[in-house]
Amino acid sequence: MSHQIGKLLLKRLALAHLGPSFPLIPAANSFLTRLFSQNLFTPEGIAFTRVTSTFILLLHLTQGAIMNNWTPYFREKCKPFFLTLTTLFFLSFFSLTSHAGPRPEVAERIIAYRGDQGIKIWTLRIGDRKAHEALVQIEDVDHDWNLLIQKMKITRVNDELRYSVTTGGKRHVVLILKQNNGELYLPNEPIAINLAYSDSLSQQGDAQNFLNHYLANKK
Repeated sequence: MSHQIGKLLLKRLALAHLGPSFPLIPAANSFLTRLFSQNLFTPEGIAFTRVTSTFILLLHLTQGAIMNNWTPYFREKCKPFFLTLTTLFFLSFFSLTSHAGPRPEVAERIIAYRGDQGIKIWTLRIGDRKAHEALVQIEDVDHDWNLLIQKMKITRVNDELRYSVTTGGKRHVVLILKQNNGELYLPNEPIAINLAYSDSLSQQGDAQNFLNHYLANKK
């Protein structure tokens, strides 16, 4: 709900600064309505918000100067300027999003495990099921991988699921999961850490926010 309110306020702020006399107000309204139906809390959304804020501020300052100090003749003369400014803004934004690529598909929920000494493991399928890949985060561990979200390959060996990642040019098996239990194998750590599925921890996870963090850190 807070996300929806935030997007609505940002849209209304943009249109308020544009003003009813702005030459492209119908196009701007249609554009903002369609755009703000998307998630602004992605890396692309955050970048857009920054560009929009800068654009609105510049437009507000320049249009205010025109309305307060310039004659009707000069106001008419400046309409091409506003049209050009708006066109450049839209082109810059579409150029930004055209390189972002589509948002990856993920599972609806996170599967989490608890380990010895309070260690937490968060897993989330990413991409098509046939790709056999997942995002994995290890939390509360005294290791360089603490809180790092990594994409891992999933391989089934008999009734086990093995999550592996390439490190140092070699494939390293990080997780071995079997039903509701498993083991964690960290690089340069000789002892495996026992894991057990946690329903309460899984319910705390948010799949889309988890993906957002992964994409933001990937930039």
